[in-house]
Amino acid sequence: MSRFFLTQEDKLLDGRIELRGENFHHLARVLRARVGEAVEVSDGKGTDYFCRAESFGKESAVVSVERVAKSEAEDGPFITLYQCIAKGEKMEQIITRSIEMGVSRIVPVLSRYCVARPEGDKKPERWRKIALSAAKQSGRGILPEITAIVNIADAIEQMRESELCFVCYEKEQTRTLSDLPTAKTISFLIGSEGGLAEEEAALWQEHGIPAISLGKRILRTENAAAYVLPVLFYKSQTEV
Repeated sequence: MSRFFLTQEDKLLDGRIELRGENFHHLARVLRARVGEAVEVSDGKGTDYFCRAESFGKESAVVSVERVAKSEAEDGPFITLYQCIAKGEKMEQIITRSIEMGVSRIVPVLSRYCVARPEGDKKPERWRKIALSAAKQSGRGILPEITAIVNIADAIEQMRESELCFVCYEKEQTRTLSDLPTAKTISFLIGSEGGLAEEEAALWQEHGIPAISLGKRILRTENAAAYVLPVLFYKSQTEV
């Protein structure tokens, strides 16, 4: 079933939704949908509209709303991933996997050992398109945010706003994911290919943020979040 997220160009009418711009182009030109076909539309804030294509014009399509429901895909904590920027396609893989697994927000971070050091908003804009595609494919009820790039000092400061925050650090020997409590808002930081520097470790230690071990084996940066997220969601479902 086709799934779309409402944009500023679209119009939510009385019992109908008018899709315009990219949504219209994708529905009418790419998918070649026809009148009567089922269409799912999300407002990106947790509400799903189950619709059927009603009519197609030159610049817009109208779908009739048959049912409105709270998204069933957004049951769990609000998780923010602070991901030190990885090179090449690795960052795109991280975004796709993390969103499919339920992350709510991704903050790209520049740390000392980042090989890729993009400037401006060109990369974040591409990452947002990848996030949109992943959210559609996985049936998300929200459109996860990809923020502007921040430096690691600002990232550590921001992390403290969550109920629970931690850093995944290969030099940590004792604390593991199983030691973490549950929380409604969670933030965690993952380093780039080169890991995290000792002076960066001093920053999160000064702020009282714990480091967490991901086990005896060192994971690639593109796999770390995919290891952490299922554990966090499992803990939230099994612990009171």
